[in-house]
Amino acid sequence: MDDIVKNEYEKLYKDSRDPYELKPWIDQLASELKGQTGRTLRPDAGYLLLLNFSAVVIQPAELAQRVPVVAFRQDVRNDIRLVVQEAARISNEMEISGHQVINALPSVWAKMKTMAYNVWD
Repeated sequence: MDDIVKNEYEKLYKDSRDPYELKPWIDQLASELKGQTGRTLRPDAGYLLLLNFSAVVIQPAELAQRVPVVAFRQDVRNDIRLVVQEAARISNEMEISGHQVINALPSVWAKMKTMAYNVWD
């Protein structure tokens, strides 16, 4: 990834609202990934995870009052971990990109704990 674009993704991620406190979790997963494998989670991947899980998963489910908030948020964190681990597993790159995060979703979809709430059925 071009350094200018990478810096822009870093700014977007850093400056994004985080009402569900996912950034510390994503940062922790990135740190674990680096420590365990030497690989990094690119800023576009972190930003994608933050936006997707905040705006597409948590916010609609909680606004509809269809989920137990505390348990659901923990399941979201578990699902983010699952997606990051799968993206790392299927990637041959040292940096895990947003594209690789998207590619990981079909492999883990049925295993994602948030799917058990049947919010989107």
